[in-house]
Amino acid sequence: MYCYVMNYREMDTELFALECKALFGVECNGKVLISEKDVSGEHSPFMHEKMKIIAEGNSADELCEKVEAMNLESDVYKVIFLGRHTHVDYHVQVSVCRRLGTAIEGDFSLKDPKVLYGVVHHQGKWYFGTVEKMEKRWLKHQNKPHSYTYSLPVRLARILISLSGRNDRSRTLIDPCAGVGTVVLEGLHLGYDIIGIEMNPPIAQNANQNCAYYGYPEVVQCMDMREADIHADCAILDIPYGVMEKAEEQMQLELLKGARKLADELILVSVGPMRELLKESGWQIEAQVPFVKQQFVRTISICRSQKL
Repeated sequence: MYCYVMNYREMDTELFALECKALFGVECNGKVLISEKDVSGEHSPFMHEKMKIIAEGNSADELCEKVEAMNLESDVYKVIFLGRHTHVDYHVQVSVCRRLGTAIEGDFSLKDPKVLYGVVHHQGKWYFGTVEKMEKRWLKHQNKPHSYTYSLPVRLARILISLSGRNDRSRTLIDPCAGVGTVVLEGLHLGYDIIGIEMNPPIAQNANQNCAYYGYPEVVQCMDMREADIHADCAILDIPYGVMEKAEEQMQLELLKGARKLADELILVSVGPMRELLKESGWQIEAQVPFVKQQFVRTISICRSQKL
């Protein structure tokens, strides 16, 4: 059993709920989730702390008594209280952590512990376990050699992989308008079978150089997505946009139809909801949520191909 402590902005509540459903298969409306699923802390930018539960109790005293009876031995360690939004009084937090700390045989260190233990209070129950460090190594992708001002934020790209991959490495993913490979990098880092398509040769080359820079395979193919003979479980499409004219609307319609040939599911990033174009191109909308970062505002749509 695992305890996940989440951290997200109020404006991200709907997007977080979608990602949580994709990764854990359940709705999560709060900042703490107890689950049997083991999801890497690298997977979600919303995941702040992860703890493997080794004891639980209906009260702090019961939890402490159970831990004391376990006769734990540890390398240099520290015990912390998890959760920024807990309603547990600070003095109670300190008292519980101190009692649990004294129940462990080993050397205690505030500054440089090798093992981190955590305590969580959630929905009337108390949990104790080992805490996984959140290194967020994927942030290094913000410094990739090639980038453009219109590239998706790395944080959003990470969320798109969660929504499309669902923590299932058997799923195949495709980014049919890959650009410099922002989404592809996140998929590769998380171990998914993902390829990219980019019709502009210099940009496709830059995308593959970005992949190679981090030691990933060069999986971006230079071609028109509408001519690709490839099929994946899910397509992730950051659809090109500009001034909405009839010619551009027709191009977007063609891209949406082309994505339907590539996959039966679609995660779409667009400036607006594009409901009519999605319907016309044969996609059924299952959910739509906003993503806002300063002046960057997009609609994230989860779609499934309509049956012919």
